[in-house]
Amino acid sequence: MNRNPAMPDLSKVQFNPAESLTFYPVPKKQQCNVEITNTSCVLIKFKNTNPSLFSTKPRETKIIKAEEICVFGAIFKGATKEELQKSGKFFGQR
Repeated sequence: MNRNPAMPDLSKVQFNPAESLTFYPVPKKQQCNVEITNTSCVLIKFKNTNPSLFSTKPRETKIIKAEEICVFGAIFKGATKEELQKSGKFFGQR
């Protein structure tokens, strides 16, 4: 078991989609669900590089109990590529 909080042990947690989400730089709201399946007990908190553009629902930290599935909505509030470049927030969003 990994005891370093900077390197969490996610061996008992499955994410769907497993790798990443992609939002397109268009001026309309986009949303995608992230399903988390857990075989132990974990605390989930989403962080992002730009809360003015990205959020999740539910917004709060969530405890997912053993054998529980939780679905979060990942939300991009919408902006064009030009708006993102002008604000300096086009690259490095995660």
